Amino acid sequence: MQVTEKLDWKMTTISIEEGLKTGEIKLLLGDQKNLDRDYIATIAAIKRFMERWSADRQFRETLPLDPYGVTRQYKLDIDPEEMRLLWDMEFLENYHPDAAIPLKVRQYDAYISECLQYREKIREQAVPIEPRLRAWRKRQIRRTFSEFGFEKGDSIVHAPFAIELSKGCSVGCWFCGVAAQRLEGIFYYSSDNARLWREVLEVLKKVIGSGASEGFCYWATDPLDNPDYEQFLIDFHAILGKFPQTTTASAMRNLERTKNLLKLSKEKNGDVERFSLLTLKDFDRVHQEFSAEELMSVELICQNDEASGGKAFAGRAREERFSKRMKASEQFSSTADAQIGNTIACVSGFLLNMVDLSVKLISPCNADETWPLGYRIYDQATFNTASELHTILKQMIKNHMPMTLGLQDPISFRPDLESERLEDDFYLLSPSVKHCFSDTPQLQKVLESAFGKNVTAGELALTLEREQGIPLSETLYYLNAVFQEGMINT
Repeated sequence: MQVTEKLDWKMTTISIEEGLKTGEIKLLLGDQKNLDRDYIATIAAIKRFMERWSADRQFRETLPLDPYGVTRQYKLDIDPEEMRLLWDMEFLENYHPDAAIPLKVRQYDAYISECLQYREKIREQAVPIEPRLRAWRKRQIRRTFSEFGFEKGDSIVHAPFAIELSKGCSVGCWFCGVAAQRLEGIFYYSSDNARLWREVLEVLKKVIGSGASEGFCYWATDPLDNPDYEQFLIDFHAILGKFPQTTTASAMRNLERTKNLLKLSKEKNGDVERFSLLTLKDFDRVHQEFSAEELMSVELICQNDEASGGKAFAGRAREERFSKRMKASEQFSSTADAQIGNTIACVSGFLLNMVDLSVKLISPCNADETWPLGYRIYDQATFNTASELHTILKQMIKNHMPMTLGLQDPISFRPDLESERLEDDFYLLSPSVKHCFSDTPQLQKVLESAFGKNVTAGELALTLEREQGIPLSETLYYLNAVFQEGMINT
């Protein structure tokens, strides 16, 4: 995906729409029952080729030397020259803008565009019904776009909740972005636990609404550590109306179970599943045991040392004992670049653990000394019953999700923001985004007067009315506008 995104300058939305009209391009993430099997096989073969390119350094290094020989060596059913735009960056950079794009490249690029649009679909469908929670989540979305920049911000779906069905993880990835601890407990599907589980799902549905369907059942855990995981998902589907997405680093631990999970997902109209692969050997085995078509709805996340993708400088990777390994890895940014976008968190809402019956209110942030796991924790509590959970969730919403700034609220800007005045223009700058406020002089005055000051909204409004003649209501209006953009903490 990372490579083909560079084709955006070639593949426009218009060309994709034209391809859909002519039948040259087809959508693949929905129901594939009525699709041309040859079309699916073509995209699956290209996807497999690009997976190998992303996962295998030797493949990337030798492919340009003998494209056809290397492709045959890896038993990839594809014409590498026809696909050169996807893997040869020098060829891509020198490709004439008016030159025709091979049909199969356009088809695969449309598939990648569909995958990227899937993230936006999740973000849109996860909107809560509760007004304060909905407004709070919207502020978190805007904050992360400002904090991380568009590319990273757009990758975060802001799911409404995640539920851990075990405590800890058996895999133990040294780079784990949420620093999962060792596996120490499992929430089994006993009769009592099953009843509580269904009641918890009903509470989440009541508080969040239909957007609860975009939650999922893992976090600092591997979902397949729970032997009853599939049964929990069946209940999830029955109550919330969607089969939740699975990400696992244990796909090859029990091949039959994994294949049955993919089959169950397909039966329940699940969307995309994800395999996190820690070694090139694991990657090779996945390609050996699964056909290209079987992996069409599976994203392979290549975490092996030979892979081209990056890892977040968050969680366990920040621990001193791994500093040498992190510095030696090609998958980490430089120290300077590592200050932005380091999180794997994707929830703006509730994080539950069914083993210790805990709940936290969280949202993604750049990992730092304060929040080393890449997400903020606004509140946390424990519960014994679903009724208690419902009360706790409502209280968290009440305590942490004001619709507007109050007169007594301190004007505390995000710590990553700095202010800058250049002639007639005033800016707020994050490490990723420069926000300009040149169009509204009154807003500039309010922001300049508020930034870095230890004042409440009411105190600032009264001061500006007295000293600069700005009506109190106007100051509060502008402060709330900036608050809704996620620039002011609450």
